[in-house]
Amino acid sequence: KRTKKLPEITDDEKPFKIPDSWEWVRLGDLSTVLNGDRGKNYPGKRYWINDGVPFVNAGALGSKLINKAALNYISDERFKLLRAGFIKQNDLLYCLRGSLGKIAISNINKGAIASSLAIIRCFDKNMVTYLFWLLKSPISKQYIKKYENGTAQPNLSAKSIEKFEVPLPPLAEQKRIVAKIDQLMATIH
Repeated sequence: KRTKKLPEITDDEKPFKIPDSWEWVRLGDLSTVLNGDRGKNYPGKRYWINDGVPFVNAGALGSKLINKAALNYISDERFKLLRAGFIKQNDLLYCLRGSLGKIAISNINKGAIASSLAIIRCFDKNMVTYLFWLLKSPISKQYIKKYENGTAQPNLSAKSIEKFEVPLPPLAEQKRIVAKIDQLMATIH
């Protein structure tokens, strides 16, 4: 589904050995990574209202889903002025600045993201939870260390997230992995 080819993953980039039935792919081969609108219509705090269209920032990313109690809202008119960063159900929302690597799955149908976030929209919705757990795992810290820009305020770009190396098992195995993680997480919560 990608139009522009991402670089092949070299042997040096593969952080560990994977089973023969798996493959190494770039996150951008599995998804589209989208930024929010950072232009003149960006809805800063002065545009926030008590109820309306959800405007999601890092503070609203819960342990797995968007924490609806922590959402900010903007008017439908302000939302319609935006040119990018529109959230759909099952998008992965990934923090680019501040709480680098914080991630949640979108459980809302309409909304927009703050400039500190990116949307990872999977081509195959069956992969959403697998990629969520992968990006929440310790390997994500390695990605951040490798791709963050190293300035005083570390941050990532959408382009760098596309380059993340993903160990991709067959779909049936992804589902078994997710089921096991969900089972384990239920025992500790």
